[in-house]
Amino acid sequence: MARDLQQLEGALISDIYAALLGHGDWQTFVDRITEILPNGKATLFYHDYTAGSGALSINSGFGRDIATAYSQYYAAKNPWMPKALTRPLGLGVRAEQMLPREDLLRTEFYADYLRPQGVCSAVGVTIFRDKSCNFMLSVLCGPAEDDEAHAAADLLTRLAPHLRQAFTYYRSGLASVTRTPTMANAATEALGVAFLAVGLDRQILSANAVARELLSSGELFRQDNKGRLTARDANFLEALDGALEAAVRGEAHQKRTIAIERRERSGSPSRVTLVVPELQPFERYFAGPCVLVLIEKQQQRHLPTEETLRITFGLTPTEATLAVALAKGSSLREVADQLRMSRETARTHLKNIFAKMDIHRQAELVAKIYELGEA
Repeated sequence: MARDLQQLEGALISDIYAALLGHGDWQTFVDRITEILPNGKATLFYHDYTAGSGALSINSGFGRDIATAYSQYYAAKNPWMPKALTRPLGLGVRAEQMLPREDLLRTEFYADYLRPQGVCSAVGVTIFRDKSCNFMLSVLCGPAEDDEAHAAADLLTRLAPHLRQAFTYYRSGLASVTRTPTMANAATEALGVAFLAVGLDRQILSANAVARELLSSGELFRQDNKGRLTARDANFLEALDGALEAAVRGEAHQKRTIAIERRERSGSPSRVTLVVPELQPFERYFAGPCVLVLIEKQQQRHLPTEETLRITFGLTPTEATLAVALAKGSSLREVADQLRMSRETARTHLKNIFAKMDIHRQAELVAKIYELGEA
């Protein structure tokens, strides 16, 4: 067995770096590592102890229904997790070191999840921790000899530094805005679009040149001293947090595309779009969930004069002033304060404007005013 593991170790290390360099895939590594124990099943998985959730992100030997059942129910029932979450990083251990076998046999997790699969033990290692989330490698098996299990756990200890390199590689952009020469960045730079990838806790993973310039100006967005994306606009931050939550849940991009219209101090509008990209399982596992942020400065549009509005639609001077202010992006409350009138009076003026312009919503008002300005 020791000779077999020695041969496997070299192949497994090669698999890790082949996957990192794009010459192989992580499934090959997970498939091969099942061989370290008899009738092995393997998984690169995570467990979030705060949320009580987890998933078998990349696995071999588990059917789709079994993997789904784990993420939907049994992750919260896994009796090995309390000790697994506190063991030293990079130390391969046997399941019996985390929970005595006789205690395991009395659990629902064993009776309803492990036993039907012919599994009663495992070896595992915690590779990486990110706050409450632990990323681990585990090989599950049926009955195994003590020397086999110890040798397999020791092998995981030796593989752990190489696997940690994968997390370092995929997450190396967390601390600062980095230059990422991808096709997406090249295309967005050519179009003058700011492009950022944002991870958990709003950490900026990467940004193109346009985005870095925008962050440096601090006009709409900035990067704080912890590498996080911040903004003055609460609506944007709420939308970003919602998109990040969707990314954690693994929701596809077509479900979470959000557009927000904002205005810079210069008066030119910017359109912010948040997209949850569809990631490969290995990208989600090693790099973590992320949201793409695209910021486009819209072409400056021309407003008609207040006199033009009065002549065209028969507005009073006050109504024309209010209409132009709303078209520039002010709220009705802000306009009321500027014109020193109550909000009820401002609402009455707005109703009169709607009637005279034959519209029913503020969005129609803005569109109609800009349409007149471009005529």
